Amino acid sequence: MANVALNLRNLSISEKIGLARRIFSAMEGNALFPSPDPPLVLLSRLTQELEAQNDALSLVKNEALLGDTLSRLATYVQRVSGGSESAITAAGMEVDSPNALHGAMPKPVNFSGVQSATPGEITLRCDPVPGAKTYVFQSTPDPLTNDSVWLIGSVSTGHIGTISSTGAGQRHWFRVSAVGQSGQGPWSDPISEICH
Repeated sequence: MANVALNLRNLSISEKIGLARRIFSAMEGNALFPSPDPPLVLLSRLTQELEAQNDALSLVKNEALLGDTLSRLATYVQRVSGGSESAITAAGMEVDSPNALHGAMPKPVNFSGVQSATPGEITLRCDPVPGAKTYVFQSTPDPLTNDSVWLIGSVSTGHIGTISSTGAGQRHWFRVSAVGQSGQGPWSDPISEICH
């Protein structure tokens, strides 16, 4: 029996948008999947909304909503297809590969932070790391030295994490590392933000 594999945590926002469009095109009017749950109209609306976003906080929220909708559609396809590989691919989805990446985790790149509406809270993100199961986000107060003590602020199954209570008005440094089947990979280059 084949299993649906979306690998959402390894996809960038543009890749998720592309996946959503591919699934919509494949499932629209597809007799194998007569009643998609959730409806394809919701998938289309969320895809368009995510693509139109330019506000960082709304981008994070809409990315999560689209990911949840894609995951629910994958569950529907898995159930209706009965694990048939041809039916799963006919829905525009891929099947789980036994040869998935199990090597050493690469260093996360394009690491950035965005101030949250909550004082002293920051939302952090990096590009998805292939094969990552979780991401560890850490922080340390300024100044950054070789003796800085890094504290775990968040562990997430996705490439987006939030660290709270960093001290409003103070500069902090942040870094992220991906963890996969082979263990934890190297830390990203650190970034600094003044938390409001």
